Amino acid sequence: MKKIFSIAASFLLAISVSAQLKDADNDSNIKAVKAANESLNTLQSKFKQTKKIAFVDAPVLTDGDFYYTKKDDALAMRYTNNEVLIINDDAVVIGKKGKLRNVKASNKHVSSLSNTLLACVSGNLTKLDGTLKKSTATAESLNFVISVDFKVGKGRITELELNYSTKDKVFSSMKMIEKDGSYTLYELSSKAINKDIPASVYVQKK
Repeated sequence: MKKIFSIAASFLLAISVSAQLKDADNDSNIKAVKAANESLNTLQSKFKQTKKIAFVDAPVLTDGDFYYTKKDDALAMRYTNNEVLIINDDAVVIGKKGKLRNVKASNKHVSSLSNTLLACVSGNLTKLDGTLKKSTATAESLNFVISVDFKVGKGRITELELNYSTKDKVFSSMKMIEKDGSYTLYELSSKAINKDIPASVYVQKK
């Protein structure tokens, strides 16, 4: 019996270790972002999404409102075209009214995306399952390039480019780059930090 428990513990430890960001232990920028975001409870802003498909000249631009509440692991992106992406603890709602999908956050089709978004917005980049390739700081932002490997829809994401404001070290943008060069860029603007966000923001009516 002890041997079984030992094997199980080793297996769980291996999973835990593999889910940590590699080559980031001594990075001062990673540590600075994590420390600054300890006091972040909520974040709301406007956002712009730029989606560029390889071999197609014109990108597709959309925008909307972004919300995040740390204590509930809740995040919502409400687009002006009525699309939604809502993460609320262990549930994810994605799609457009009339064509909504409700799935568990652990669902293989959404878990990597939801975990990545929550880790990046919370400022805890060590939770990312990937490898830190580059870390730089300028007067305006802290910038990270991280190699990853997960699927979103039919695309395979191989790299993240992340930016945090140097002033408050709060999440500013994320670019998810696919193997073929296609990418999706999320950019936040007009950020409001630690303002009350009603729980209804994270509930989508059918």
